[in-house]
Amino acid sequence: MKPLASILLFVITVFCVSAQKHPLSKSDSGIIHHNLEKYEYLLENQDVRSASGALNDVAFVYWNNNHYQEAADYYEKSLKLNEQVSNENGIAMINNNLGMLYADLEKYEQSLDHFTKTLAARRSSKEPVGVISALINMSVVLNNLSRYEESVELLLEALDIARELYDKYQMRSVYGMLSETYEKMGKVDKSLQYFDLYKTFHEEIQRETVKTISKELEQEKIEKQIAEAEKAKKENELLKKEIEIYKKEQEIHVKDSLNQELYAHLTKNEIALKLLENENRLSEMEVAAREQENERLMMDRRNLFMVLGIIIISIIIISALVLINQKRSRRYAASLREKNQSIEEQRLALVEANSVKDRIFSIIAHDLRSPISSLQGFFFVLDEFEVDEELKVALSNVEAQLTSSATLLDNLLVWSKSQIQNAEPVLEPVDVHALVEESFRLLTVQAVKKGITLENHVSTDMRLESDINMLNIVIRNLIQNAIKFTPIDGKVSVGFKEEEGHQLIQVADTGVGMDQDKVAKLFDIRTNRTTEGTSQEKGSGLGLVLCKELIEKVNGLIEVSSKPGTGSVFTLKF
Repeated sequence: MKPLASILLFVITVFCVSAQKHPLSKSDSGIIHHNLEKYEYLLENQDVRSASGALNDVAFVYWNNNHYQEAADYYEKSLKLNEQVSNENGIAMINNNLGMLYADLEKYEQSLDHFTKTLAARRSSKEPVGVISALINMSVVLNNLSRYEESVELLLEALDIARELYDKYQMRSVYGMLSETYEKMGKVDKSLQYFDLYKTFHEEIQRETVKTISKELEQEKIEKQIAEAEKAKKENELLKKEIEIYKKEQEIHVKDSLNQELYAHLTKNEIALKLLENENRLSEMEVAAREQENERLMMDRRNLFMVLGIIIISIIIISALVLINQKRSRRYAASLREKNQSIEEQRLALVEANSVKDRIFSIIAHDLRSPISSLQGFFFVLDEFEVDEELKVALSNVEAQLTSSATLLDNLLVWSKSQIQNAEPVLEPVDVHALVEESFRLLTVQAVKKGITLENHVSTDMRLESDINMLNIVIRNLIQNAIKFTPIDGKVSVGFKEEEGHQLIQVADTGVGMDQDKVAKLFDIRTNRTTEGTSQEKGSGLGLVLCKELIEKVNGLIEVSSKPGTGSVFTLKF
């Protein structure tokens, strides 16, 4: 149920801890410089409120680029200015931002303090939605502090307010957080109860959203059809006026032509007769023009009826499509409910499977690894006593097999967890010199028995940004592998260097080496086959496969340089 938190926008903001800093662009740097100059000028002119606004703009740019500490520092300065002028709304807003930022920085006590102040301000100004938001933000922080009872108390208060408002969105958010909080408390029944309520409200909101969108689409299509009909009608009217104008122009042109002809060639009597003839001819032309106009009007009416028919048919088709869509939506909703039920059943099965898997890991880690560790300690102490030579040889073989089994067990546990849990690395500065020394200490007994010299050439001030646990497993496996394939009186060394912008850790040995065909199969669990060491040490073939998977998780690469008889060099490249 952890994905429920992603539905709450303010919770998303609070949980952005893993975001990486973005380098400031020239534009962002310019904005920061401009606002800092503006802040100095406004402060000199006693405009404290505007000066605090300039600081808020600077903080926002840093926050937008994931520079959380810088953003928090400028908001703190802005908060002091707002307190000077008693700007209650500004104080509440900045306290809310600082609460989110300190949560991003995992400073949860400071985050809780600022959210508490935000809550007090929202209560004072009687903003119920703001109160709900502050209560939920505080519950998120309390969950990170493992103060679950207090978190539940705040969420129940938020739920009462949301119910009074009958705000479905806020009720859905609170139900989701209650489900998640009870899950963290280990109260599965309570968690499932609130998860069902969350799911009910979520589905109802989705249905309402789909219904609203469908109505809007239907109305939009009808309005478009009506607009097209109106446009066609206006075009027809415009065409009609143009025809009338053309007809009048033609009539005037005909009369002028006839009159000019009459006055130029005829006598008065002839002119009179000619005018009479022309009037009769014009009357006939007018009749013909009226008939043409009537025909055009009839055509216009037919066109209008055709457009109206098209509109009516379109409305019928749209209505049918809407009904079909509604039926499909109902079928889809029913199918979605069935799928949700199936998903819930699968989720419960996965919860049970995870529980079984965790118990298996616990059995392997405790009931198998503990006895092996005890036996290793027994063999280490046994070297202090006098033992028959034949028995010593036999025990030495047992010890070698026990060491191989312990390594295999550790590798299996780490590899299985990486495959099943898909654990994300925690990147931090790692003291590589100390890490190599710790691996040498654990593997000294194996090296001494073969007379192999272990050399650490990594400087004590060397630091590498990586996951300490994953890097520790990789380095120990590589050193153990080097000891395994290095003959008596050989040497295994670990060094560090920087090359072409990359940091390189190199584990080198004077062992038997490998050909390129063997190198190509080292890191594939399907093709890698274990080989006996120079003293018949056994292996599983899993160590190098695990090394490749873990080093790639921390954004690194593993490379091999080797030739038969000349030893090998394993390079970790970052």
